[in-house]
Amino acid sequence: MASTPLAKLTPPYLGKIYRRQRLFRFLDEVRSHPVVWISAPAGAGKTTLIASYLEVRKLSALWYQMDEGDGDVASFFYHLGLACEPMVRNRHQPLPLLTTEYLAGLPAFARNFFRELFERLEPPAVVVLDNYQDAPADSVLHEILPCGFSEIPKGVNVIVVSRSDPPAPMVRMHASDSIACLGWRDLALTPEETLAIGKVRGAVRRLGKDEMLAIHRFVDGWMAGLILVLEHAAEAAWSGRLGEEVSRQEIFEYFAGEILDRVDTRTRLLLLTTAFSPGIRPAHARALTGIAEAGEILARLTRQNCFISRHPGARMEYRYHPLFRSFLQARATDTLAAEEVKRVRGKAAELLLEDRDADDAVTLFAATGDWERIQAIVADNAPALIRQGRNRTLDRWIGRFPAEIIDRSGWLQYWSGVCRLPRDPKGAREFLERAFALFEAEHDLRGQLLAWCETVEAVVYEWGDFTPLERWIPLLDPLLSSAAESIPDDLQGRISCAMFMALVHARPDHPD
Repeated sequence: MASTPLAKLTPPYLGKIYRRQRLFRFLDEVRSHPVVWISAPAGAGKTTLIASYLEVRKLSALWYQMDEGDGDVASFFYHLGLACEPMVRNRHQPLPLLTTEYLAGLPAFARNFFRELFERLEPPAVVVLDNYQDAPADSVLHEILPCGFSEIPKGVNVIVVSRSDPPAPMVRMHASDSIACLGWRDLALTPEETLAIGKVRGAVRRLGKDEMLAIHRFVDGWMAGLILVLEHAAEAAWSGRLGEEVSRQEIFEYFAGEILDRVDTRTRLLLLTTAFSPGIRPAHARALTGIAEAGEILARLTRQNCFISRHPGARMEYRYHPLFRSFLQARATDTLAAEEVKRVRGKAAELLLEDRDADDAVTLFAATGDWERIQAIVADNAPALIRQGRNRTLDRWIGRFPAEIIDRSGWLQYWSGVCRLPRDPKGAREFLERAFALFEAEHDLRGQLLAWCETVEAVVYEWGDFTPLERWIPLLDPLLSSAAESIPDDLQGRISCAMFMALVHARPDHPD
């Protein structure tokens, strides 16, 4: 099954940056609360602030970068358990998986999971949940995390980094004084900090104090805007706009264009071609572009503050700032031929698969319309995802298919039913019955037997009317007698269990 990309579990590498002592002291104070929530717009320096704070204070940290896939609560707990492994005090037992039997008691599972996780950390320690805003708004994750956070012991903090304010369930933690919030106005640069950053970058000497303060007023304390002005624009390019009302997005897009227009042709190709992947390894950049020194170019761009972060470790990876990545994708779509964009996305997806990152690969293949490739990924990964309790991740993959493809595929119907079984047995049965009919038409015996087992389970899980089992019980013997080869032991066990359930509930007088 897909491993966790290294960048998801590591903070960015910190180069030559200004350490914000004002905010470090603020964080020291608010860590008397178990949870610290930091919310500000993109480019406000949230992630750099926390990474530098942990480094300066020498705090042990479990770093976890959230994304769309964490909307599947089981996937969140699965990956958080992996993130915990390098820093635990004992490794005798892995953290539990959120499998089907725990779904009825999610709050209790969350409390137990976090209690075990926190017990394995050596205080003082911090758990960082970065990019929290990327978790889907309708996920039950927002409801159950406060249950887990209630288990935070003394000496441990959870720091949440987000572009948005806490959702309603988190806000209720204020009543118990369990959460402290830092907002945009807390993080906005003061004039003194702008001047200090200008000194670190040599800009005060070049531009003068008055010009630096004019820039400060122009960017309104926005870190990304300040860096863009200082590093990537000639004085004439921005000074005429200082009196204008310009949005942060407009500033970023203007200067992002300046970055792209100022680099050489090969570097521009590298940026446009690699922007479709959420993270880019040097080897992947070379494979996508054919540029032998792609890794060196990425390293140089990082040193030049081109809104690229470096995540070191056994598997070096670079990540573009979200705003910069969006800009590059839009520019690539506008300037590259449609077939070239499709080729790049497909190649990037294949490289992600080689790294066993199936989730991001599915996203890219869906953008190219390569449904056959996604069907192969589903077939390879579905059993493991179900074992790990990550039904919603699999359901999300299948949901990317056009309806007409799902309607024609027995296996997509089957896995759709399996995904829904724990939470909606009636809806699951509809998918499974259609899957059985499709398998029957295709003479797919294994598919028929699996669909038969899951359909029986769905009827039992509905726990109401067991009469539909009267139709399914007689179908099994003809299927078994038609098997040309012996049925594998694992499937025989499933068939026996399903038939036992069917007979107990529908035919308790049956001699079998």
